[in-house]
Amino acid sequence: MVGGAGIVIPSPIGRRWREASDEGSNLSVTRDTRDFAKQLRHNQAPAEKLVWSELRNRRCGGFKFRRQVQIDRYIVDFLCIAKKVVIEIDGPTHEGREDYDAQRTQHIEKRGYHVLRFTNDDVYEDLDAVVEAIFECLSSI
Repeated sequence: MVGGAGIVIPSPIGRRWREASDEGSNLSVTRDTRDFAKQLRHNQAPAEKLVWSELRNRRCGGFKFRRQVQIDRYIVDFLCIAKKVVIEIDGPTHEGREDYDAQRTQHIEKRGYHVLRFTNDDVYEDLDAVVEAIFECLSSI
């Protein structure tokens, strides 16, 4: 069964979930992936918590964000569906994975999303500048 953009509804099969994408095509979402995204939402890294506190409840210019959202085979930290902007906060787990992150970013951008990446240090050192950069990106699209 297909819902509106970004709405996940259970399939009649019960073992898999379907997600409607912005283009109207269906992406298959396994329960394992959904459970993993839910686990990430409940166990956010401290830098992600700080950014989420600035994005949630339309606090950033009135734009709505979701966190830990699946786009194809990847789970992104934050997504503004209306503007198709992805925000990634890179912590220590990203060290040494620059090639993987570049490949992931390229894959997501091919789907029509704009990806902004910040490091934990960016967030801790100047959260206001991070939020301003996000707002400027959203406002320019």
